[in-house]
Amino acid sequence: MDTIREQIIQNIETRCATISTTATSPTFNFDYDNIFRARKNIEIPDLPCMVVWPGQDTDAQKQYGRTKCEMTIKIEAFRFFDTTNPSVIQEQMLGDVISAFTDPENPFPLIEDISYTNGGPEDFPSGGETITGIGVTFNIQYSYKTGKPYTQ
Repeated sequence: MDTIREQIIQNIETRCATISTTATSPTFNFDYDNIFRARKNIEIPDLPCMVVWPGQDTDAQKQYGRTKCEMTIKIEAFRFFDTTNPSVIQEQMLGDVISAFTDPENPFPLIEDISYTNGGPEDFPSGGETITGIGVTFNIQYSYKTGKPYTQ
C-alpha cells in the first residue's frame, strides 16, 4: 500500500507523461519520451526527458485530527535544440510544465493545492552543445488522517 505522499508523487510522474503536442487542452510545445524519478545521470538516448525530484515536507501541522503537509516537487526537463535559440526553447518548456501542473481545469487527485514557486533555465548551453533544460519547483499541499499516512 502506498502513502498519500507516494500516490501524489506517482500522479506527478503520470502528469509529466501527459505533456504532449497531441494533448487537446492545453496545447503543448514538446513531447517527452522518458519520465524518470530522482535520476541524476541522464544519457543522450534518454532525451527528451523529464526528471521528478520529490522534496521534503517543509511544513507539517496537526489540525483537527489531520496532518496537513506541504512538500516541494522539482521537475527538470531536458531536450535537444537545433537552430532555434536555446533560450526560446527553455521558455517554451517552462510554459509547458507550468501549464500542465497549475491549470485549474486539470486538477490533481489527493492534492489540496499546488503552486508554482520558481523555475526557468538552470544553465545555458555553451558553443557546440545541443541539449538544453529547465527546472521548475512547485509547492504541494496535501493532508492525511493523523497517524495514518495511507488514509486521506
